[in-house]
Amino acid sequence: MSIRTPLATLCLTLVVAGSASAQKVNTDWDHGADWSKYNSYFVDIAKPFGTQLGQQRVVAAVDSALQSRGWKKMASLDAASAAVIINGAGQKEETSTTMYTGGGYAGWGWGGGGMGMATTSTSQVTVGTLVVDIFDVMTKQLLFRGQASDQVSSNAEKNTKTVYKAMAKMFKAFPPSASSK
Repeated sequence: MSIRTPLATLCLTLVVAGSASAQKVNTDWDHGADWSKYNSYFVDIAKPFGTQLGQQRVVAAVDSALQSRGWKKMASLDAASAAVIINGAGQKEETSTTMYTGGGYAGWGWGGGGMGMATTSTSQVTVGTLVVDIFDVMTKQLLFRGQASDQVSSNAEKNTKTVYKAMAKMFKAFPPSASSK
């Protein structure tokens, strides 16, 4: 058996495993909005998700991201120029990994023949999706939507780090400018 067979299998497994757990963050915004009008916000959870502690950590991450951009959190909706609405959801997904051993054609059409073996293992993971919507308080028009999804861990500290990482990505170029269209 060629050394390329196990090396190719290892590389493919790492690529598949890496892409399966990669955090996805997407944003969209009103390209015609005058973002200079918005500097204060009120935050609310649209529908409870996860645990109360988890929700508090998400709100803290959103607060941190917005406040680092100069926005001020207000105690009431009436005092804010923007409303931040947070939605979260989790969904169970089945993942599988297949490892190949033995002979075959080395993956590229050459090499020795023979019998090979494949072992597939499956597991269930929870993929969490977090949506952060920002509305103009006066017009009730959607100004910004950020969406992040990643695998949810049973470790609260790891989930907190994941949420802060997602917020950093989501609000990296916030508030949007005309040049970021």
